[in-house]
Amino acid sequence: KILPNNMDKQNVIVANLQNLIFPWVSSITVTPKDGENIVYLAKSTGEARAQTDSFVLDPQAAPSTAGTPGQYNLAVYVSGKLTSAFNQGSTDKARVALVGDSDFASDMFSGQGSDNMLFFQNLVDGLSLDSGLINIRAKTATERPITLPDNKTKEMIRYVNIFGITVLVLIIGMLRYFLRRRNK
Repeated sequence: KILPNNMDKQNVIVANLQNLIFPWVSSITVTPKDGENIVYLAKSTGEARAQTDSFVLDPQAAPSTAGTPGQYNLAVYVSGKLTSAFNQGSTDKARVALVGDSDFASDMFSGQGSDNMLFFQNLVDGLSLDSGLINIRAKTATERPITLPDNKTKEMIRYVNIFGITVLVLIIGMLRYFLRRRNK
């Protein structure tokens, strides 16, 4: 799960996203060349580990301490002058996006609780259209849980909901009763 502090908030593709889920992600290494603009859209935390040997894929197993710890690039956007790897020339206005996981766009991981589908749509728009149009769609509702500062505030809200509403209904009922009685 990639949270906002591990996304490039300067890039419109991920600027308004709250979280991404990359279930079987691989890190991406980019070698910059002249004329290329490289943007790292998503990175792992600094506690991530790159594993190259055989390892257990059991989610119930204890986390492995094998591998090299560090922060790794998980999604990259490259634009500018790119040269074909197949000797077919170059272009000055190329746009390429690479995500280290293909499952992020599947139905299983693009549902509620993540912005994966919105991320995929933003990638498509960023590659094929003007990036300015992304801001229009990126304002859809995402999961933003209410955070309360402390337990005292939680208790106050709880008692206002339990007793405050009851007292308010009683006061309105009493006012209505006395107003009707006065009118008779």
